[in-house]
Amino acid sequence: MFDIKRRYQNVENLLNDQNGARFADEATIRQEKITHIKHNVKNLHILAYFVIAILVCLYAFRLISNHSSDTSPEISLKDVANKAIVSDPFASIYNLDLSYFTGVMKDNLKRNSQSDLPGQLDSGNICDLRRFFLHEATKAKFISDYRNKKAVLFYGDVLNDWVHPNAWQYSNLNSTFKDTIVQFGRSVDSDFELRETTFSNFLKNLIGQTDLRGEPWQIRDSQILSSNRKSLLKTKTFFPDEWNSAKSDLQLGTTLSSTGFKMSPSGPTMVGVVKGRTRLFVYPTSVTPPAGYEHDVDMLSWFQLIYPKLRRDDENRPMECILEKGDIVHIPEAWFWGSINIGTTTKVVFYGHQPTTELGQKLAYLNTLDSTETQPGQLMKLWEEVETLLPKSEFVQFEKGRVLARMGKHEEALQIFQSLDRFFIMAQVEVARLVNQVKGDWEKAVRILNDTTELVPRSDTVLRELAFLHHEKENFNQAGDFFRNAALLSSQIEQQIEDLDHAFENFAMLPSCSETENKKKQIESLKLHFKAIAHNEYTAFRN
Repeated sequence: MFDIKRRYQNVENLLNDQNGARFADEATIRQEKITHIKHNVKNLHILAYFVIAILVCLYAFRLISNHSSDTSPEISLKDVANKAIVSDPFASIYNLDLSYFTGVMKDNLKRNSQSDLPGQLDSGNICDLRRFFLHEATKAKFISDYRNKKAVLFYGDVLNDWVHPNAWQYSNLNSTFKDTIVQFGRSVDSDFELRETTFSNFLKNLIGQTDLRGEPWQIRDSQILSSNRKSLLKTKTFFPDEWNSAKSDLQLGTTLSSTGFKMSPSGPTMVGVVKGRTRLFVYPTSVTPPAGYEHDVDMLSWFQLIYPKLRRDDENRPMECILEKGDIVHIPEAWFWGSINIGTTTKVVFYGHQPTTELGQKLAYLNTLDSTETQPGQLMKLWEEVETLLPKSEFVQFEKGRVLARMGKHEEALQIFQSLDRFFIMAQVEVARLVNQVKGDWEKAVRILNDTTELVPRSDTVLRELAFLHHEKENFNQAGDFFRNAALLSSQIEQQIEDLDHAFENFAMLPSCSETENKKKQIESLKLHFKAIAHNEYTAFRN
């Protein structure tokens, strides 16, 4: 009995020992698994911290790079645009002491300050043009009813239809065209008077600089689009001829940068806004823009001083439209157009390459001729042919007057110039010249130019003509002042240096005194300043 009990007890003890060992083994295994899992988790935490640290470093590096980079155009363009809006017309590219400006000149500049211009330009949803939603317009209707007949706006959220958006990001533009030579200028500069620098230097140093009129520089380059069309623009079959034209401009500038009135007789013009907004002014060929022919006056002066005098029912009042991002405007052949930017704006402009009308063909041919070398008789015959198509056009009459003056028919030329609108600034200059040279009436010539200066006080052409008149009468002090002021308002370095040389020559003719010596020193200082500007532009161009 006891043996059986002991045996069972031994078996029970043995089972207990085995279960205990098994349980101990399981506990050990379980503990090892837990330890292993904890170790893996710890490793994962370390890896995660390491990845996060790398990402933070990369982000910080990007921020630092963007902040310190010279090519941060998205930020810099906005900064300079804001500065342009609130800029003082005297806080200009020249950064000079302008206390020696003549009193009348300085008062006129102050009275016509551009500080309130952005608000005046952005005055509601203005558009006098026929408008089409681009997706609803048909090519057949456009060609039959509007092409080369009327100015038409195509609008809607269609920017992606005609550009590659990423390519137009300012950072990408600057990266792609950083060292590309581009042309730039202001509204008074013709296509033959544009300056040159690199794209990156323009964005870094020039885009926000204004002249004494308050107008910033604007890129007006004819090569970038034609050389990089596929990467920047999509094919637009709606306007096959215009859109594929090899004659094109890329225009980029801040608030108040402007394009002066111009005409393209070689076919219709297309203007498209890629970024920003611009106010467009359009005239049919039969109406010469008041004070807007041949860069008579800068666009800001035109908008401030001439535009308000044009009544809504006046035929001299332009058609106009505020263009938004993505808008495209078709302007018929040989029409005049100009624009002033509202905010930092990028535009593309395509000019026709083949005249489609008789008028366009005649004007395009005249554009190919050098008026100084072509026989006056041949020029007169050509302008008379144009006159049969535009019998009341002031710019045609003006060109006829110029030819008559070359032919020595001064009385006939004078009659034509005197018949033109008082806003036709270059016609008034021609009247003053002929009144002085032919009639011998110096006082009347000066009165004509003084009246014109009251109308457009910021015209370097008028001031220069006054300077020559005063020099003729040996009024050297007045002549020197006018030459100096003309230099300050000109945007051409060569013309500025020439005007300053004339100013110095006139001051040198005066008796020596402290005032005269100070003026001569100021002229020398100005010459050094303008030469430094030219040197900096050349250095950027060369590098």
